[in-house]
Amino acid sequence: MIKETIKEKFNLDYENNEIKSGLIKWYNNLLNKSPCELNAVDVSKMIRQDILKDFALDILIDLIITNPFDGEMYDGDLLNLIISEGIEEIRNKK
Repeated sequence: MIKETIKEKFNLDYENNEIKSGLIKWYNNLLNKSPCELNAVDVSKMIRQDILKDFALDILIDLIITNPFDGEMYDGDLLNLIISEGIEEIRNKK
């Protein structure tokens, strides 16, 4: 079974690889992942960088249900991210 990548699902293009930015490298790698391959680091950066934010918030909720103490930088980082994004906005999504 072939997994649809983020690039295919949302019809996105890669950023210029000649720029040696870590963020651009991460973004281009993100496009090659399927939604089920996204992790706390990916979702956190997607939300902070406002990249497919609604989609990332849906994945964030699933990650927290699976592991409430998951995080990119420290345990519970994802819970803190939900608080900073506004619990009501996220509650209305589910």
